Amino acid sequence: MTTSEIELVRNSIRLLQQLVPHEDADSTGSQSIRSPVYQYVRRYLTRDVTQDMSSQELWEFFLEIGNAGDLELLPKSDFLGRLPAAMEHVYGIKKCHSLKREGKSVRGFKSMGVREQELPPDQSCCNVH
Repeated sequence: MTTSEIELVRNSIRLLQQLVPHEDADSTGSQSIRSPVYQYVRRYLTRDVTQDMSSQELWEFFLEIGNAGDLELLPKSDFLGRLPAAMEHVYGIKKCHSLKREGKSVRGFKSMGVREQELPPDQSCCNVH
């Protein structure tokens, strides 16, 4: 194989690894389906075209859930670092950098809201696009 063919295969493998949930985080940035952030996104959030949620609002809600003992708490930087990958994996959406809060642009996710009733932890969930 030529160098360019090897690189093409490596890139293809990297892309495929991003599509498959891993048990442990790895160098590609994929995260475990058991991750507290992944579980939070899957169990407590839902698509809602009438709402947007800032990263700060999502963090505060995660803290409430963690303080109640429903999920393992993480440092804010870890949570915010893992959140975009979890949102993209579960809902296929990317972080937005132009949500408006009190006249200022903040980062967050469009068309996302809080579920009226959380999903149980053992219920399987696949990508919802």
